[in-house]
Amino acid sequence: MKRTILFVNICLFLTTIAFAQNRWIPIFGYENMEIRSIAMNKDGKFIAVTEKGILCDGIFTELMYDSYEVVIDNKECIFARTKYGVFRSEDNGAQWTLSISSQQVPMPAQIEKCFTIDSENKIFFYSYYLYESIDQGKTWNQVNIAPVRRMAIDPNTKTILTTYWNTWFKSVNGAKSWKEIESPGTAQEIDITANGNIVFTPNTFYENALHLSSDKGNTWVTRNKGLPKSPTGQLPKVNVMITHKNDVFLGTDYSGVYQLENGSESWKYLNRGLAATKINCLLHYKGHLYAGTDRGIWELKMSDQ
Repeated sequence: MKRTILFVNICLFLTTIAFAQNRWIPIFGYENMEIRSIAMNKDGKFIAVTEKGILCDGIFTELMYDSYEVVIDNKECIFARTKYGVFRSEDNGAQWTLSISSQQVPMPAQIEKCFTIDSENKIFFYSYYLYESIDQGKTWNQVNIAPVRRMAIDPNTKTILTTYWNTWFKSVNGAKSWKEIESPGTAQEIDITANGNIVFTPNTFYENALHLSSDKGNTWVTRNKGLPKSPTGQLPKVNVMITHKNDVFLGTDYSGVYQLENGSESWKYLNRGLAATKINCLLHYKGHLYAGTDRGIWELKMSDQ
């Protein structure tokens, strides 16, 4: 009898641990704060863009309203895109300097991705025009290319892909020259996984949620299985897509978060404990998945580091 009780208690304990480790937990700004963009510094502390301004380590910085995106480069310099331009900070948000003025370059006044940073810390900023910086945003050079709306860099070959609606370009020499390639469709988000798979979400999500190519863009397949459909057959609206290693994650408009594992043809629903929210941004960091939503920041412990 005692062995039975002990066995049951152990099973309950292990079940509780497993349940807790695979459940979303609200960690900041629950209920009343929209998170537009999040990044993490080397100390594991958040830099977040909210509707009230930019938050660094729990403290609002001097950059307050009309901010939409934040990224951190490989040397811990923070870049923030605002209505008034791109600002940079080398001291965790204590002081900011203007890097690109909105009087020079149009600034999208909405939540979307406009930065890509390569492994050598070259920073690309795209807002119709494409700019690059090799000195942490102190100076910028305009890249000679057609308009750019989205961009991705292959982590292995350093090949760069850019899109502007249904027009695609490729560079194999660090953005020095470009070649237009056959368009697989209009891209809302684009990325390249660690094993070289090209993935993009289309601009409309009525029929397909994700297109994937494992042969450098020569052929494409769609990945919709496991995603919910409305009574009229529409797939959920995808707000953000990120990759981690060889997996793909989607954040949707009040339909949750989904994961496509490497080699899988079906999406996994990652929504246990997550409130009905609009997912604005996702971040994978040291085995944890973070979601910036219209109800704060949520955290999910993942098994994959």
